[in-house]
Amino acid sequence: MRRTWVVVVLLLAASGVAAAPRPTDDERLYFAVELRRDGSKLAAPRLIGLAGHHVHVERRGVGQRAPAYRLLLATKPKPGAYEVTFDVELAGQRYDRTVTLEHGEEAELRWRDGLQATLLLMRVDSAEFRALMRGRPPATSL
Repeated sequence: MRRTWVVVVLLLAASGVAAAPRPTDDERLYFAVELRRDGSKLAAPRLIGLAGHHVHVERRGVGQRAPAYRLLLATKPKPGAYEVTFDVELAGQRYDRTVTLEHGEEAELRWRDGLQATLLLMRVDSAEFRALMRGRPPATSL
C-alpha cells in the first residue's frame, strides 16, 4: 500500500512539472516598472528583454549630463519562475533587490527612504501578454 502512494505522488509531481512551461535563457520577457516616492510617480518604463541577459535603461532630461535614473534588470531562469535582480540609481542613490517572479506576477519593493517600485514580469510569447497589449498599448517611460 505504501509503495502505491509513493508511485501516485511521484506521478502527480511529474505531471505538474511537465504542465508548466520551464523558463529558458533567451526567452523574451516584458517588464513593467513603476517607481514612486511619497505617492509621486518618478518613472514608468515598459521594457522587453531576454531571460538570462541584462536590460539597461536610463532617462536623461534635455541638456542634462547626469541621468534622472538608471535601471538595470538581470534575469535568471529558475524552475517555474525567474530570479530578477532589480538595480536602480536615482538622484545619486542606489537601490537594489533580488526577487523571484513567476510569469504574470508583480512584486512590490519598498525602501526605508520612501522609494517604492512595482515590477511586473510576463513572457512575451503568452496569451496574457497578447491580451495586455490589445487592451492597452505599452506606456512610454516618464
